[in-house]
Amino acid sequence: MVEFKLRTRHKLEARWRPGVFLGVRRITTEKIVGDKLGTYVVQSIRRVDEGRRWNAELFLSVSGVPWNPGGASETGEGTERELPQAISVAPELPGVAVEAPKAFVRDTVARRVYITRRNLEQHGYTAGCPACEQTRAGTRAPGLNHSEACRIRMEKALAQDATQSSRVMQADERVNDDLERRVRANIGDDEMGEESAPAPASSSAEAPGRERTRSPEAADAEMQPPSRKRAASAELDDSERADRDVVAEINSLLTSSRAEGIMEMAEQSSLNTGGFAVCEEPVDWCQEAWIDAFYDDISGRELDPDGVAKARGEELEFIDKMGVWEIIPRSEAGVTVIKGRWVDVNKGDEARPNYRCRYVAKEFKKGVKGCLVAEFFAAMPPLWCSKTLLIIAVTNKVPNSKGDLTRTRGAKGPLCVKFIDVKRAHFVSKARRRICVELPLELRKHGRDDVGLCVKTLYGTRDAAVCWEMEVTRVMVIVLLFTQGRSSPCLFFLEDRNLRVEVHGDDFEALGSAEDLAWFARELAKIWMIVDRGTLGLPGTAGTVQEMRHLNRLISWDQQGITWEADPRHAGLIIQELGISSGAVSTPLEKEKLGADEDDENDAELAPEDVKRYQSLVMRAGYLAQDRTDLQRAVRE
Repeated sequence: MVEFKLRTRHKLEARWRPGVFLGVRRITTEKIVGDKLGTYVVQSIRRVDEGRRWNAELFLSVSGVPWNPGGASETGEGTERELPQAISVAPELPGVAVEAPKAFVRDTVARRVYITRRNLEQHGYTAGCPACEQTRAGTRAPGLNHSEACRIRMEKALAQDATQSSRVMQADERVNDDLERRVRANIGDDEMGEESAPAPASSSAEAPGRERTRSPEAADAEMQPPSRKRAASAELDDSERADRDVVAEINSLLTSSRAEGIMEMAEQSSLNTGGFAVCEEPVDWCQEAWIDAFYDDISGRELDPDGVAKARGEELEFIDKMGVWEIIPRSEAGVTVIKGRWVDVNKGDEARPNYRCRYVAKEFKKGVKGCLVAEFFAAMPPLWCSKTLLIIAVTNKVPNSKGDLTRTRGAKGPLCVKFIDVKRAHFVSKARRRICVELPLELRKHGRDDVGLCVKTLYGTRDAAVCWEMEVTRVMVIVLLFTQGRSSPCLFFLEDRNLRVEVHGDDFEALGSAEDLAWFARELAKIWMIVDRGTLGLPGTAGTVQEMRHLNRLISWDQQGITWEADPRHAGLIIQELGISSGAVSTPLEKEKLGADEDDENDAELAPEDVKRYQSLVMRAGYLAQDRTDLQRAVRE
């Protein structure tokens, strides 16, 4: 026995009824069920519980056959298989004629001349027009129209352009025809015919596509007040006279050229306001660029506006000093202009802020994946490369390039580790392709529509990392005569000075004697702007420090050796997110005894916000487990 769903007359009737499953139609996959009232062809059936699944009484009471469905109602009458007949209601006022319903006709509006981005770049953007502002920024939303002042200015400019004047004329004809259609629909053809005298047959039969021409006599006649033939006894009241004047004015507009009207409106507006406001007029960019609050792009915390303004100013000074881009007019770009944005980050803390602001391009990775790997791939060394240099620093003998064991401590003293940071690394490598970006608001000038043609690579472009890798290889191999590693292109070795270098982005970690490390820093300072963060060495070694932060890890060197500690901030964030205040377990995988109710709660699905929170915690713990072996098993489980 099953339950099947039937169509009901109203919502109060039960839609599911018990029946016996008889089969399935092979063509339509409809189900055939039966009960004491007959057989039915339905689409929806559902099972019932095992206690009600077998019912001999219902099975024996089935009437009808599957090949002739058609159940009966509760009263014994046949089920209606057709829609009920429409009920006609007599009108309450028999004397009033009933009008037939009219079909809905969507009112269409004639499309005016379409203003393209190329037209705006040629004739200039209009200040104060929202469509122009969003078009220039590349963020125009659908349905946003140009302001009327902008449209009048652009139509005037396009009408004077020999290549675009035909588009303006076609748009004028569309608008004139639409206006005439609306007037005739509202006033009527008869009244329109009385107001405008019919033209001669020779002039009315114009060829399609030809413009209407008017003789001087016709033009003078149109300027005369319109007259209407009426009986001598009939007199016009004020309302009829006003209607007549409106119709005459509309007819005059229909027969005149809209282009001339645009010219007159433009000239009149120019006389009244001193000219249209175009993008060449002064605009307070500083006021437009002002933001009340700034937030860290990583942590989301609010930043000090003065500190952000200072950091952005320093970044713009670096861009100008290093010649990152050449400012050119937008019309000379030749390629799609990429948008840009500021990325503001506090690399310190609230007590000791260290604001870093970078203007980055928003170039998305488009194209074939294989092409991206081959053209834009940049290598990054694994974490064990940095650890290997520290291991060699505390080892007595290591193999050289020939495989022979050699002492690490030579005549120049013990080995040390130097950490160097290259400032604005992407700004030193040359761009390999033509890239144009939007200028930040702080660099936009009054009356100009300029973009930045990248001479050097910019943060956020697809090939910025690979261009920097090529620059590093050029300097290390060609200029400084290092040998590039085979296992990773980010490893370099200079056998004459016994220098080993690992490059992680713009961070250089070099292993060698203090004298050779000083030489290496001087050579890099001749080519790039660098920050010598310090030299890590054994306690008692002159010119060294015993603690250093590298890749967000804490590295310390004492008499017992080198200690590598994970970033404690991640552990603090996990504890804070989980709300752990105290308590510990003897083993990381100690199991808790849960009751049946608690087990069911653990099996329940998480809410969407809890899913993101769980994923964030697991990934943070996985990142922390790279340096915390005690967490690796727990994170994996």
